[in-house]
Amino acid sequence: MIPEWLETITVVQVVGWLIALGVVMAGLKWLTPIMEALKRFVDDWAGEPDRDGVPGRPGVMASLADLRTKIESAQTDAAAARRNTEADHGSS
Repeated sequence: MIPEWLETITVVQVVGWLIALGVVMAGLKWLTPIMEALKRFVDDWAGEPDRDGVPGRPGVMASLADLRTKIESAQTDAAAARRNTEADHGSS
């Protein structure tokens, strides 16, 4: 009535399998926060689309493009301000 494989199993094998299962569970417990941090990093990198009641967030590349545009605009404004405030020694 008992399967043959169950008759031949030893206590040492059962203990070994329980230890192996415990190691796997401990590994998963250790790996879970690392995987969650990696998921948050990827979400921040890629950005998130709009959802109901929650505005979307741009990803890193979109944020860098926006920052580059703002820097170029500030440089243009600074050049114009420099041109308009420097003395031209009566050449205007």
